[in-house]
Amino acid sequence: MNTIGIDYEPSFTVISLNEEAENGYRPVSIGDGLRDIVPNAVAGESVWGSKAVLEARDLFEAAAPNSKTAWIDGAGPIYFWRQLFNHCYHHLGHVRPVWSNGYRLVVSLSSVEFEKEAGAVRDVVRQAGFDRPEVIFSPDALLGRWLSQAGESRIGVQNVLATVVTDACIIVRDYQLSFEKQQVAVIEAGTPRFFSGVGLSFWVNYVQRLLSERLGRSIPDQNRLAVRDAAIEMGVRLLHTPDLQPVIWQGPFRHLLPVPFIMTPKDRFAWQDSLTDIAQLHEFFERAFSNHGSRPPFDRLIWGGPGAICPCGVDMVKQVVPTEKFWDSNDSVNDIALGATWWHHFLSPYQQNLKWNPGEGSVSVEIRSNTGPESPESDTEDPLLCVPPWLR
Repeated sequence: MNTIGIDYEPSFTVISLNEEAENGYRPVSIGDGLRDIVPNAVAGESVWGSKAVLEARDLFEAAAPNSKTAWIDGAGPIYFWRQLFNHCYHHLGHVRPVWSNGYRLVVSLSSVEFEKEAGAVRDVVRQAGFDRPEVIFSPDALLGRWLSQAGESRIGVQNVLATVVTDACIIVRDYQLSFEKQQVAVIEAGTPRFFSGVGLSFWVNYVQRLLSERLGRSIPDQNRLAVRDAAIEMGVRLLHTPDLQPVIWQGPFRHLLPVPFIMTPKDRFAWQDSLTDIAQLHEFFERAFSNHGSRPPFDRLIWGGPGAICPCGVDMVKQVVPTEKFWDSNDSVNDIALGATWWHHFLSPYQQNLKWNPGEGSVSVEIRSNTGPESPESDTEDPLLCVPPWLR
């Protein structure tokens, strides 16, 4: 069976296809014909994605940037998914991407209200033409992405933290996995934690604001996508640049600037330090990967998601997580969509173990800093709750 994996973020979508081939499976990114990160936008019923933004300008409907909920309201999402269905149909050589033709759809969401929005997304997707759609949680998709990578030794029981940098937040979820004879079993999965104020859209907005200040005017709508692409590219270059080396803006309006728009890794660090929950996130990982009494640390941190291509906390994570325990794919834009295509290969038998109820306790965690030194003999509850029940 072939699988279409969708990373359905609040303001954009990433599409991957994993087809059976002679030597196994062949995962590829599809995109909308212009870019891999497809804007959640439509113009009427027939124009979608990048073309809706570029050609229709003010006539499109789009999900709001920095939104924490999936795009499910109004007619826009239905038109968008119908065009996505048609796009897959043409990409497959005029084969309808439905179950009877050997294609299933797995959609990944990153919402705090996952269960509520999963049902709404299923309804929208069915109206668009897809049959038997499945909706999964983005950290579970990232876990599938990691499990699909060969060449890593996995034996016995491992405790893993999957960390997804999304459009508008960072989501952390812990898992206890058992590996035996090249098979994986999900023993237990913890309640996810959401860290707001950081994500791909926040980085893009930050760079756009700096560019606008240097231009002395706002960015025109018809240039917004090109500026977004260039802001993402700048983030990628900053992540791979030595500390003292400047990165020069190569995007739109560079010839209109009175002086070149330059950023350095120092600017990258300053932006990360200004993020809402970055200090709490730092403390969370510091505790999760250090020994406290008899509690063992986690064995692996899986880092990925579309926002991971930009400096959205990765420097902070690498300060506290040992290098040998850190994993990323080097293709983070496609992490969640590709991971969704591997859902049935690794994780679908453990759906009951992966379920969580947002009504049971807080999932949007505010992590408090300690106000004083912690006594080794203290019986007070750890305010971070960063360790799952099976490790406490």
